[in-house]
Amino acid sequence: MPRLPLEVKQEAWEQVGYVPTDGMAEIHESEAQHVLILGGIGASKSFGNSHELWPHLSIGPIKLGETYTPRLYWLVGPEYEDCRAEFTYLYNLADATGILGKYAFPEEGKCYFETTTGARVETRSGDNPGKCMAGRGPAGIIWCEMGRITKKLFERGLSRLARSEDGMEGWSIGGGVIEDSLPWFLEMFETGQDQPNEYDLDSFNIPSWDNEFTFPLGRNDPKILRLERGL
Repeated sequence: MPRLPLEVKQEAWEQVGYVPTDGMAEIHESEAQHVLILGGIGASKSFGNSHELWPHLSIGPIKLGETYTPRLYWLVGPEYEDCRAEFTYLYNLADATGILGKYAFPEEGKCYFETTTGARVETRSGDNPGKCMAGRGPAGIIWCEMGRITKKLFERGLSRLARSEDGMEGWSIGGGVIEDSLPWFLEMFETGQDQPNEYDLDSFNIPSWDNEFTFPLGRNDPKILRLERGL
């Protein structure tokens, strides 16, 4: 299904105290099916993307025949470890709000949790592309460290989203940093700058200092200046 309208997401964010940065606020407003973020180090992409998914966990399960099954969401990264930040944010939100159901949260490898509202969140590793995209089709995907996954894996993910179980195309959001990104990711960013495009993709560029919680002095924060000298 498409991403939820902004006003619905805002109601869910108020309940958990989420206030997006200026850059993430613009991203949350996008109505595109797929969103790509080219962000600086520490720009709060993982935190913001996790909160993009969070309101969707209350939509409810999918009815398949006479059976209800949790609506599925994937966190996909180059390796399981790359999905850990987003998974931890979402797991903690579910736990804090009392909707956390059964889960597996080992120190390494695949993680998942289900909610009492009828959702399931799984981490997926791109080191085995066939296995990564196997099983039930998701309603939404967060691409973790997106610049380091392959274009083939990204396109296979879009194919799975197009065959979502509820009969509506699923959505995705992901981000990466320019230093670690493969060429296709930067090319896809340019594609997303031109509207409309074949992917229904919107792309955004947010600098590290957009995250005022980590860099309170913005562009001239001492931590930014040190990063600038070192990169």
